[in-house]
Amino acid sequence: MHFNRLSPKEFIEKYSIKIPSKITIENFKTQISNFLSKALKQTQEEYQKNEISNFLKSVYHYDLNIKNKIDLAIYEDEKINVIFEVKSTINKTEFPKSSQNLLSKAFCESILYFLRERKILKNNSIKHIIICNACEYFIINAKEFEKLFTNDKTILTYFKNCEQKEGTSTKTKEFFDKTYDYLATLDSSINYTHFILKENLDEESLSYIYQILSPFTLLNQKQNYDANALNKKFYEELLYILGLEENDRKIILSKEPNTISHAIKESYPDISFDDIFALLIAWNNRILFLRLFESMLLSFNHIKKPFLDEEKIPNFAKLSELFFEVLAKKEDQRNISDFAFVPYLNSSLFDKTPQEAQGKEIKLLNSKPLKIFTNSILKKDPFYKDKNSLLLLEYLFAFLKAYDFTTTNKDIQANLKTNHDKLINSSVLGNVFEKLNGYKEGSFYTPSFITSYMCKESISKVVLDKFEKIYDFKAKSIQELRMLIDRNFSTQKQKEYLDTILSIKICDPAVGSGHFLVSALNELMLIVYELGLINALLRSKAKLENDEFIVFVNDKEIFHYQKPNFQNDPLHQIQQELFECKKLIIENCLFGVDINPNSCEITKLRLWIELLKYSFYIFENDTNTNSLQTLPNIDINIKCGNSLISYFNTNKDFTNYPNIKEGINHYKQVVKDYKEGFYEDKSKLAKQILHIKESFKNFCLKDTFAKEIKTLTNNANEYSKKYGDYLAQDESDLKFKSLFSKNIFELDFDKKQAQKEFNELKKTYDSIFNLESSKPFEWRFEFPEVLDESGNFKGFDLIIGNPPYIRQEEIKELKNTLNKNYKVYKGTADIYTYFYELGFNVLKENGILSFITSNKYTRAGYGEPLREFLLKNTCILKYIDLNGIKVFDSATVDTSILSFEKSKTKENTFKYLSLNNELLKDYDFEISAIKEFLNISQNSLSKESFTFNDESTNALKTKIEKFGTPLKDWHGLNINYGIKTGLNEAFIITTEKKDEILANCKDEDEKERTAKLIRKMLRGRDIKRYSYEWAGLWVIGTFPSLKIDIEQYPSLKSYLSNFLPRIEQSGEKGCRKKTSNKWFETQDNIAYYEEFEKEKIVYSEIVRKPQFYLDINLNFYAEATSFVLTGENLKYLIAFLNNDFVAFIFKSFYAGGNLGESGFRYKKAFLEKLPIPKINSKNEKLANELVSLVDEILKAKEQNKNANTQEQENKINSIVYKLYNLTEEEIKIIEGK
Repeated sequence: MHFNRLSPKEFIEKYSIKIPSKITIENFKTQISNFLSKALKQTQEEYQKNEISNFLKSVYHYDLNIKNKIDLAIYEDEKINVIFEVKSTINKTEFPKSSQNLLSKAFCESILYFLRERKILKNNSIKHIIICNACEYFIINAKEFEKLFTNDKTILTYFKNCEQKEGTSTKTKEFFDKTYDYLATLDSSINYTHFILKENLDEESLSYIYQILSPFTLLNQKQNYDANALNKKFYEELLYILGLEENDRKIILSKEPNTISHAIKESYPDISFDDIFALLIAWNNRILFLRLFESMLLSFNHIKKPFLDEEKIPNFAKLSELFFEVLAKKEDQRNISDFAFVPYLNSSLFDKTPQEAQGKEIKLLNSKPLKIFTNSILKKDPFYKDKNSLLLLEYLFAFLKAYDFTTTNKDIQANLKTNHDKLINSSVLGNVFEKLNGYKEGSFYTPSFITSYMCKESISKVVLDKFEKIYDFKAKSIQELRMLIDRNFSTQKQKEYLDTILSIKICDPAVGSGHFLVSALNELMLIVYELGLINALLRSKAKLENDEFIVFVNDKEIFHYQKPNFQNDPLHQIQQELFECKKLIIENCLFGVDINPNSCEITKLRLWIELLKYSFYIFENDTNTNSLQTLPNIDINIKCGNSLISYFNTNKDFTNYPNIKEGINHYKQVVKDYKEGFYEDKSKLAKQILHIKESFKNFCLKDTFAKEIKTLTNNANEYSKKYGDYLAQDESDLKFKSLFSKNIFELDFDKKQAQKEFNELKKTYDSIFNLESSKPFEWRFEFPEVLDESGNFKGFDLIIGNPPYIRQEEIKELKNTLNKNYKVYKGTADIYTYFYELGFNVLKENGILSFITSNKYTRAGYGEPLREFLLKNTCILKYIDLNGIKVFDSATVDTSILSFEKSKTKENTFKYLSLNNELLKDYDFEISAIKEFLNISQNSLSKESFTFNDESTNALKTKIEKFGTPLKDWHGLNINYGIKTGLNEAFIITTEKKDEILANCKDEDEKERTAKLIRKMLRGRDIKRYSYEWAGLWVIGTFPSLKIDIEQYPSLKSYLSNFLPRIEQSGEKGCRKKTSNKWFETQDNIAYYEEFEKEKIVYSEIVRKPQFYLDINLNFYAEATSFVLTGENLKYLIAFLNNDFVAFIFKSFYAGGNLGESGFRYKKAFLEKLPIPKINSKNEKLANELVSLVDEILKAKEQNKNANTQEQENKINSIVYKLYNLTEEEIKIIEGK
């Protein structure tokens, strides 16, 4: 046998490891020292084994014990997960002789113990095997034993002879001897790692050993480090200093005095909340950017000490000077010398905002003492721990200084990190920005493992498709494409191939904090590297980790740039090429739109930071100028507007536009000049670009609304002749105001008539320009990069993102426009559904869309138009249902990822995955590594509902529908909702309250009348399988359909009146929804109340397993979370409804998709589709057997609600299979699922 020893670093690479902090390692070093001093005092195996157990318990809190002949084991959930074979330090004969060779009696013993657990005890939970003494440790992944020994016929024969007393050899010694001899000749290899515990190990070795022995390795626990994970402590204290707080998922101004928002209000008393918030976002962005920049300059050795402190910046005026007199100006244009060491970057981050242009500047703020935050990080600092307050600016700088800001992932990647909780990189800031800014528009931060996966899958396909189309390279992976490129490689071809990558256009139409674009940038960087198109990295290694592009030099050392002395320094060459590559990708490939201007600014900031990481020093005549390469004007790729609303569709004709080719060529050139900084006056060029777009818009408006605009202009001229600019002079809409002209003559006119005509003109104007208030975004011409030379819209290669989550009630003002422009429109649809059609419209032919959204559209009524649209117009590539995985921290929404191609074929098969937390953890959050995808035919989906099943399951559905009849076609069967009261607090009462109401009745007649209205009530949670647990609750049945005179029920009226005005059905705030019902009546009419008086099946709507109860004695009414089913053959029906197989087919085919961790939903519309075989002469005998079994179950449950009726239910199962005429093969398929 061959033994392949992995270094500790190599061994832990496959695990999701939580990297220990420096303090943890220091403590671990002490614990090892203490352990060795105790363990080596005696040499007996039992003594040393106990000390090993104590050591592991004290460090990791493991559940360790001895089991039978296993020396030691780690347990989890009462199952052995790790097997130890322990020897004394003096037992050299039975222990491995060398760290390179495991073959020994100890190794053979561990195989025996492993096989006992796996073969006899059926334990599938074993993760690792450890062979050790107190000092030396060999660690083996149990998968190695599984692969080599569980199916080895020779080993299994030895094991059976030994363990099961088969054959002639029954002694364990002979198992060890024969196994030893057999393994010595076996041509197989096994991987393992090895280490020795001793005094004075270096920090790196200690860190690896700590990680190997941790639960993240030995128990394979998952530590999904998300590079964008929110640092809550940082976020909360930052919010506090800014003068903001969270309130019911909204950001509001705090009342804490002397915060930044408080200082703004003191300086500008009449300022609005929106202006305060805009200033806070702008200043926060600049300050955090500067903190990262400062960190980078320190890392480069450009500066020796920080400059963001109260010594250099004692007041807000000095901070303003840094913004506008230093960072906004080139070095040779600055008039102050205080910050001469700060390089110019060319970032519009330091251009004045509209608020600052109005004079609302940071320089006028006062820095007063601010009380230190309750949970402040500063309380851990000896210098600040006894202070109660600090001057605002001093506090801000001290707070930022307390965290380890970094522009690289080096600190995270290092085997040993100083303090992970204090680390702030650009990705963490991205999450802070999104959380700070995202509530208003319903946007939520998407975790890195999702954005990385979506970008990897979709961008790889775009690249492969593009190279196949242009070069006929038919590759199935980027690695295959590299091989094809290498066969046809030259300097010229290299440039061509890079230009091909740079021709890819990617857009996020709801860009938020820019997370998807950052992931796309890094994925494209990796692909460019993997295709061998970055010369400086041809001898280096690079990979994506934690959503970061990481470069390794000398294979192991992480690339780290410092101020170079020579231009040909290899690290300088790497830095320069990485900067240029990222710059080209951002300029050419990445685009974004958002309705929120603050989001746009944050996205620009994140992209600037991505470039800032690779900013390099400029050399002139081989001398370092000490100046950094300036950042390009990438801000023009991120635009503000409402993605969903446009005046013009993307195929609007530009044929009649004068000199269109010259116009488009000029448009593209000035945009390129803007990005590259080829101008003398930036604002002048920006105005020129705006003017070009306005001319396109005016042309399109005149072309589209020519007749209407002509009529409006003529009528406005007529108005001006009669009334001048009367009424128009006060108009805020300048475009409308410009239609009117003053009349130099004194006019005498009828003001009422003028008002009437003016209103008509305004109405006509609004009908043409009615979208302005919705911030329309004109995809038709906003991005010249996706227009051809004739101005035709080509479209994007990839649309990707996480559209906002805004409910339909909150977008009422957009509904008319959405209805006119979107085929997927449905009045009850949430806003994300329209982004699918929008994305489709702005894609080029064969382009790809990849969105993560709510999965409700796959089954909800409002999703039907979208489902139909997708089936008719797209080829679905992948659908991943994220079944109850809580993707968004702040959103209780079940999500899915859908990818489609803008193309259509008659037959299309796509990949489907039902992803859960366990599967995600098993694959260490690497979705692309998961093998459990199913192939689904797109033709198996219908507009009624998307249910995702493979061919064998669909064949099963056909058979079930052949033998069963949908419940809606059963004569006399009715399904009705439980009672919706609108105010359960009033209408659902306890027995005690019921007795009190009856006791307050004036006479027996009133008591009798009232008692008839108060009925026993079951809620959904009270209903169990074949039984119930009544909670002692009653419902007051004042149903509108009963037309009750409340005056006949004085006691009831008195009780219900206690809930006025909330009980009113007026629709007013705090009241029940508006209906025509009376205040004392239930919200719903309940015309079917007599159904509650019949024998009925009562069931919960949302369940994990079927829960149907047969109410034979007419005891109960049902509450809104449940349904009642009435009709004939109820005992026969309940046998099916409570059956696990029937639940499986219901969930698979008729439940409209599951609800993640909540289970699935027995909605009336869903249940009515369930096919159950009707009773006929052929199956009557089997039907009677079912009923008899149900009688047995009901009798048992009546006597004891917890009675075990599994035997009867198993028999029901067999009969149900027969009634559907299922074969043994079909039953195997079902039970396998």
